[in-house]
Amino acid sequence: MATASGLMGVGFPAEQALRAGVTIISVTTSATATQLKGPGNLVVLVTVASANQDVLLPANAETGDFVEIYNVDGTDSFDILPQSGGTINNGATDAGLALTATSTTAKAGVVARKVSATNWRTL
Repeated sequence: MATASGLMGVGFPAEQALRAGVTIISVTTSATATQLKGPGNLVVLVTVASANQDVLLPANAETGDFVEIYNVDGTDSFDILPQSGGTINNGATDAGLALTATSTTAKAGVVARKVSATNWRTL
């Protein structure tokens, strides 16, 4: 798990760094995906042990909240999933958004903002 001091060392503001850092363990579906904590605005750095270990957007997020999610793994990809019955970018209900792995220093990331009770939009 990333530490706050490590995140601040690479340029994250202290407030965001204090809330960041998630390590994913064996999860494969929306029902068992790792639940991100909310409400509020979050920055999450994700590492996965293998592909298809997904994260689930916060259940108690409020409209207007955002989550920045970064894949810092380098080799494995994962999906960002809405809560059951939700959508991302007005896509199919319960469909995930893939966050691919990258071996570059600029890691893959996305900002998701909750725009309604069931829909998130990515920026």
